[in-house]
Amino acid sequence: MAYTIRNDASGAIVYDPRIEDAVLIEPTLHQKDNMFGSLKCIMSQDHSDHANLQKRRTIYAIYKDDASDPMWKGILIDGSDSLSPSMSLYFEDFMSVLRDSMQDAFLFTGQPIDFLTMLIDAHNAQVDPWQRVTLGHVTVTDPNDYVRWSSESELSTWDIMKTRLIDTLGGHMRMRYEGGVAYLDYLAGDTTNLDPYLNVSTQVIEFGENLVEFSRVVSAAETYTACIPKGATVDQYDDEGELHSVALTIES
Repeated sequence: MAYTIRNDASGAIVYDPRIEDAVLIEPTLHQKDNMFGSLKCIMSQDHSDHANLQKRRTIYAIYKDDASDPMWKGILIDGSDSLSPSMSLYFEDFMSVLRDSMQDAFLFTGQPIDFLTMLIDAHNAQVDPWQRVTLGHVTVTDPNDYVRWSSESELSTWDIMKTRLIDTLGGHMRMRYEGGVAYLDYLAGDTTNLDPYLNVSTQVIEFGENLVEFSRVVSAAETYTACIPKGATVDQYDDEGELHSVALTIES
């Protein structure tokens, strides 16, 4: 199994462990469910793609084996130079373009797929062509097949999708890339009822087979060796008739 990384605009291979000149140091992909994943790597300043880097415009695409379509795309968010002849790069999941558009106040009634269609149409009307997405598979439904959502203020497209759809109906929102098109899928399913589009691995994890290292850290740094229990504070008069606030104890 091999992974390669390409500049999405030029198609140039920027990382391939089989090519001597296509080197990135410690490329690490973090994928998250219903959140924006990230790609982190270090690029030498003499890398062939170094001069092409533009924040918020450069997109890197990750390919698995010899697949014709990428498994993940990310937008360059940060590139930090240092005294060494290299720079640290941070790419955020392409799905983050949904934060680049705002939705007006609305009142919607209907089905989830129609709500998503409305949001994506408004998003695509506001952004540049490279930031547009196409609605893909939608298998999440409402039990009553009818929802009512509203907002009295402007919110980003992603904030609305997160709070109105994911937080209330569940499911998994992800990007899928086929034939040069960026599809947004919204899929139902869990570990007991998997959606066929989720492509969830059923491989069993076994130590010594596909789990080669495991560690557990137990710390006593926050262990208490003595404690004084105190209850609520009550007002009491002392022998001289003065009022004091006193914490209840076991002896009280």
